[in-house]
Amino acid sequence: MFPTTVGHLMQPDQADAARHIVSLVLAILGAVFSVWILKVGIFLTGSCLGLATVVCLRQLLEVLHVVTLTHSSVALVYVCAATGFGVGALYFERPIIIAVSATAGSFLFCAGAKQWRGRQLEKLSRADDTTFEKLVE
Repeated sequence: MFPTTVGHLMQPDQADAARHIVSLVLAILGAVFSVWILKVGIFLTGSCLGLATVVCLRQLLEVLHVVTLTHSSVALVYVCAATGFGVGALYFERPIIIAVSATAGSFLFCAGAKQWRGRQLEKLSRADDTTFEKLVE
């Protein structure tokens, strides 16, 4: 008999059994927690797609002068879209994740192109004719 952290005076077989039971319980809790975290991540991914969709549609509708939304209705639309797309992402995981990846990638590409083009136009506005020829080459 020897002292262990599981019990003061346990037999070696009992101590091993207790360690196995504790390990098994912690493994099950870890598995449940990881599945829950995965579902939360998928919900948040869908919510991001919903928010991006509403932002794009709102800007399009305002440019076309179709509708002008007030601040209170915009907040309600954002919450409904985020929740709706989040719940939809839980049911349609693969297509939503693909759509979010494509949307984020195209947005980052366009934002980078806009930054690069803006810097090039800024250089041109401060440059003479020889600088333009260097940029074209």
